[in-house]
Amino acid sequence: MRSAALAIALTLLTRTDHAGAAEIAVDQGDGTMCAGDFCFPAPPTPFVSSLSPAHGPLDGGTDVVVIGSGFRDFGELMRCRFGTQKMSASLTAPEGEFIDATNHYQISCHSPAANSEYEQAVGVEVTRNRPRPPRT
Repeated sequence: MRSAALAIALTLLTRTDHAGAAEIAVDQGDGTMCAGDFCFPAPPTPFVSSLSPAHGPLDGGTDVVVIGSGFRDFGELMRCRFGTQKMSASLTAPEGEFIDATNHYQISCHSPAANSEYEQAVGVEVTRNRPRPPRT
């Protein structure tokens, strides 16, 4: 079996008022980031195992809890999407339990009012805000 080495040259351009040594981080292509000899592992892939409650009133306001794994804290950027409506979300845990901001298991958000006066199903999606791969 043969192996090939890939050589990459990096040229960094800096402003004149910031001349000198600069620390760089390199994306390994799998989400792992390396700076010098230290590498940060790729973040966990989010996975949803349950959603509770499964239904609520049409006027919204229900506290919806998403249970799974691989959830990260993105502060104000975190959202639950109910169909096309996006609502703010946050990592949550039972009182006294630790919240791991880099790999948590629970997200909570409030459901919006329905777009219709009739009961309807809405989709639930968890994403890391990366482009979706093409469907085959």
